[in-house]
Amino acid sequence: MSWKDKKIEDVKIMDQKEVGRLLERIGKDILEKGEVEILGRRLVLPKRIEVETEYKEKEGRNKLEIELKWYGDEIASHHLGTRNDTEAFSSGITASAVKIATLSKLSPWEMVNFNYPTSADNAILIVLPERELRAYSTVCAHKGKSLRWDEQSRKLRCPTHGAVFTPETGEKIEGPGDRFLKKVRIETRGDIVFAVGIDG
Repeated sequence: MSWKDKKIEDVKIMDQKEVGRLLERIGKDILEKGEVEILGRRLVLPKRIEVETEYKEKEGRNKLEIELKWYGDEIASHHLGTRNDTEAFSSGITASAVKIATLSKLSPWEMVNFNYPTSADNAILIVLPERELRAYSTVCAHKGKSLRWDEQSRKLRCPTHGAVFTPETGEKIEGPGDRFLKKVRIETRGDIVFAVGIDG
């Protein structure tokens, strides 16, 4: 399935003022936060964006398109199918980075549960003693069960079949299943930690 099959679309009828307010809100979010929320997806925009404006008339219907394009990051390839680095994605279909936590509020051995790469997928961010960050999918590679953080041993454990994984590398040290957890790639932008991709 190509990324073209995964467009995120919504069609609404609005009056002129509602359209103006929508564009104003989007513009304000971009100026103040560098991100927008479109159809429930938070899109963190890069510094440079290709902008294409086009006006069409067809069969008595007029259409004004304002398209924002940038090169997709790793999360885009996960959500939208295989791509190469020369493919650009429009803001209407591109998946974005997902905010996990505020860096300055994190302490060593703290963990944060979050959903990634979709709202139905569970993942965990772990702060190591030197404040290094690691993030993994908490779906056990053996039977798809959800892993749990064991505070005493400071390991990820599968309650169903006993697999145990280290927080430093995501490597399995006990039990059945694959040798490594799926690693969630993270990126720090200012004081915010984002999930930006997933391995495997």
